[in-house]
Amino acid sequence: MVTLLLKDRSKWLAGVAFALALSKPTLMALFAVYFLCKKEYQIVLVALTVHVLITLGLSAWVGEHPLSLINNYLEKVSLLTNTYPCALWWAYQVTGVSLTSLLHLFQFPTGGITIIRLLLYVGAAIYIYKERQAEELRTLGLLGLISVFIDYHWHYDFVVLFLLFPVFIKPFPRNDRDQWPLFYYLALMFMPDLMRAGDFLINHRYYLIAWQIIYTGLFLILLWIFMKRSAPRAGNATAIGSHELT
Repeated sequence: MVTLLLKDRSKWLAGVAFALALSKPTLMALFAVYFLCKKEYQIVLVALTVHVLITLGLSAWVGEHPLSLINNYLEKVSLLTNTYPCALWWAYQVTGVSLTSLLHLFQFPTGGITIIRLLLYVGAAIYIYKERQAEELRTLGLLGLISVFIDYHWHYDFVVLFLLFPVFIKPFPRNDRDQWPLFYYLALMFMPDLMRAGDFLINHRYYLIAWQIIYTGLFLILLWIFMKRSAPRAGNATAIGSHELT
């Protein structure tokens, strides 16, 4: 959010803010693509430079090779996304959402899942490029949802879905009939994480699969609602722009 606030004022400060966001690379990858499509090259370059300098500095401080630090990070990510079976992996699936996790639960081959992930990222990047001139709030909200779906994210990563809020809140004061999508969105954002059921789901694989399908499905419904809710706003923005040009 700070990156977006600063991007038209200071590319350097925006890049530093985005560097902090990139601490969650799987959550921010598509946002980096978005900035590149918007020709905000300096923001992405500054963010990457900050990460390289921090990695090199930490490497010298602790006496570890930079690649070793990166490998350690990737191993931890792998533990929570595709280490199957693993007690910790099972526990994290209870409060997470991801198409990747579902594929692992159904025991798809790891190589096939990797290909699917790459195809999803490539497809998302192409879509971002085509929609680069669309209303920014709509595009950013959509990126948040897509990012949550492709790779595994625990519930605290859903903070990125705050980007959807402006789209849902705008019709709220005008039309009582339009309030239910906002309440559905808020219900998902504040849904209890059901940790009390964690032990049961960890020890009952088929119930965990059923829960993951339901939980992921709830966010797919949110995606459908968001697309319907945001489409008129994007259309209105286009119409206004065309009128001003005329």
